[in-house]
Amino acid sequence: MANTSSNILIAMKNYADVNAFFAPVFNTSAYPNGLGLWSADTPLTNLQNRFLSIKSRTLDCVPDSTQFVIDLGTTRDIEVVVIPTHNLLTATSPTATVTLYADAALTQMVASKSISVYPSVYSWGSLAWGSSSWWAGTVSPEDASAYPQPILFIWPTPQLARYVKVQINDPANAVGYIELSRLFVCPGYQPSVNIKYGAQLAVADDTIVTRSMGGADYYDQRPHRRTMVMSIDYLPQNEAFSQIFDAEIRMGTSGQGFVAMFPADGTNLARTSFLFTFAKLDPLTAAAYGVSGVSLALQEVVA
Repeated sequence: MANTSSNILIAMKNYADVNAFFAPVFNTSAYPNGLGLWSADTPLTNLQNRFLSIKSRTLDCVPDSTQFVIDLGTTRDIEVVVIPTHNLLTATSPTATVTLYADAALTQMVASKSISVYPSVYSWGSLAWGSSSWWAGTVSPEDASAYPQPILFIWPTPQLARYVKVQINDPANAVGYIELSRLFVCPGYQPSVNIKYGAQLAVADDTIVTRSMGGADYYDQRPHRRTMVMSIDYLPQNEAFSQIFDAEIRMGTSGQGFVAMFPADGTNLARTSFLFTFAKLDPLTAAAYGVSGVSLALQEVVA
């Protein structure tokens, strides 16, 4: 199989959510460390709520307080861990670490990865001299407010683990607490054949415009959301059914996933990655013997 490291990444099964077979739990007494200090009014279970307005919040910003462990209930094949939205500040250069374990005592480490939450997002020469982001290339607080900046961890191959420890490091956060919305722990899927040229990434505006008798426009402003429309002409049939068709049956148009259109492009990762639902469920096409045509239409979850 070809190297798919730069192919679109779609995470369509969230192991952190409760389902009919497994009920993942946070910070049980079995863990020796890493319980954090989370508010009883905004508990970690809020990370399993589909609404981004339902958040989990710590009581302070001390690193020992801003971490947690989740028991997925069974060993899982993990490639992606992502927190789509948060209140981490660009000015404080926050970092995050995810460590995967096989045992409840957190002694059998499977994998660990640390990242900068706000990496460089401007290529050399794209900003004017003197810009606030010119030297480091990191996004400004003003620009970061335009769209979510995900905390995204990707492993190149599946990591078999049951326990996931997340550590947030932003002790200088002026807000005085760390706030997170949603948690995805997923197998991840990168198709063996990448999406074809002509794929579209767009911004949709649901704002309602009312025009007065005098011709003035009045706007009932709504959040902007990103959309993706893409296709693969010739995907191996078994892969199309096991990955795309099964996901559409499982998720419908209400289930949530996470997409990174260009996962190897660190500069544009936040711009081209978001929490999504299927805008519609397109049919698989019998393109030729043993291969299927696949079309996907995704829309961003903004609330």
